[in-house]
Amino acid sequence: MQHLSSLHFTRLVILLLFCISMLVCNAQSKQKLQVTFKNNSGEDFKNLKVYIGNNLFYFFNLKKGESTNSVTVKYSYSYCYAKVITAKDTVICQPQDFTGEQLYTQGSLVIALNIQPGYNGTRYLHCNGQLIDSPKKYMYSSWHN
Repeated sequence: MQHLSSLHFTRLVILLLFCISMLVCNAQSKQKLQVTFKNNSGEDFKNLKVYIGNNLFYFFNLKKGESTNSVTVKYSYSYCYAKVITAKDTVICQPQDFTGEQLYTQGSLVIALNIQPGYNGTRYLHCNGQLIDSPKKYMYSSWHN
């Protein structure tokens, strides 16, 4: 009789551990970041190409003041590689280094895109993201990687 109780207890513990592991996996799968890109420039974008969180996305005909549909990524910084084609020219935001920057892994991040004047009549693309909805502002800094 005691052997049967021990068997039931073992099965109960295994079932309990299985349930806990499923809850943890489900919680981790929900830790995704929704990213939206907003055209904050004074002109329309014919084409927007972004590389964010090891993902490449293309958007077309993004009017001034409008935002893209959100994309889901595992992580992002507040800025990323972006290339915009306008009626005038092509402008790029080329990050050099993310050291010390906050790495976001959950919530909603809006990255505003602005075209800025550069040297000798050139222009460049400025990207600046803001986390607008997250239970935690960030998970860790990139210098911890």
